[in-house]
Amino acid sequence: MKPKITVIIPIYNVEKYLSRCLDSVCNQSLSDLEIILINDGSTDNSLKIIDEYKIKDKRIIGLNQKNQGQAAARNAGIKLARGKYISFVDSDDWIAPDMLETLYNHAASEGSDIVMCSIMKAYSLDKIVSNVSGSEFIVKITSDNISEESYKYFFEYEGASLCNKLFKSEMILNYDCNSVRLPLGEDMILNLKLLTFMPKISFINESLYYYFANESSITHKYSESQISTYAIAMKEVIDLATTNGILEDMKKVLPLIVFRGFSTTVFNCYSYNNRIAFLRSKIKEMLNEEIYYHWIRQGITSRSTQLIKNKSNKLHTDIVFFLLSKRLYLITSIIEWMRFMLVTSKKN
Repeated sequence: MKPKITVIIPIYNVEKYLSRCLDSVCNQSLSDLEIILINDGSTDNSLKIIDEYKIKDKRIIGLNQKNQGQAAARNAGIKLARGKYISFVDSDDWIAPDMLETLYNHAASEGSDIVMCSIMKAYSLDKIVSNVSGSEFIVKITSDNISEESYKYFFEYEGASLCNKLFKSEMILNYDCNSVRLPLGEDMILNLKLLTFMPKISFINESLYYYFANESSITHKYSESQISTYAIAMKEVIDLATTNGILEDMKKVLPLIVFRGFSTTVFNCYSYNNRIAFLRSKIKEMLNEEIYYHWIRQGITSRSTQLIKNKSNKLHTDIVFFLLSKRLYLITSIIEWMRFMLVTSKKN
């Protein structure tokens, strides 16, 4: 008999946090679970901890593989999944005791393909910030609403993450999960591809997922390949939207999603080297990728920023869109440098 939910947890060198994560999953109020732990070539005691939990909890399936990255580890877990629904948890995060039961009951009662909740951001056990996104909703994605609902999904309701959601397994299994193996933006790209399948989405206005803002996390790291790999992934999304006949319907939101990838990459560059000259060189490198330049210009012609409700965010995006469309790299890098200085000072 199929378990109600398969929980997939990729694991790499998280011995300090792994027990906290696994305890939160194993002690869920919903017990009908399959828990798949993928050790992605850890060099610390993570594998030993996995083996200990496998002995304690027979619902756990362990898989050991050479280090291939988080996306490949998730894909390996997906191939083993038997649950009616699939949930992803990052191994340094944890979840509320009733998260899976709450999401499952809502999915079952509403027939939703994706159910998501808000995220609590934990900088430490003593500093946890609630991030309740907004009012609850249920929506069926269609060609008429995909731009507006995609914007709301990604920018207002934590849609870029995979980990605050429950996915109907058929939708995940029908997706070619081997096609995305990115060090950056993998969550957003997979979510965006799933939206092109026109799912029914529900949002629950409760903070049930605890995201640990660990500065050593892969999402904060810079690598030389980030710019090209994100560009390749966005091209896959454009191709999929074209194949599904919805590219025209998504023309308003795609520039904002490309811009989000741009902003994340620039921030990672800033975290690695906060000199303005370095930022300028990387911004220029990104704009040499045709997909960035094309869709940022498209953002101006399609008036994409009309989707942005926050006035300061809209103004910032309008300014940067204009500067990038004119290839004014130095001014853009100074503005982004000032913005990131402000963001990092607030965190501290």
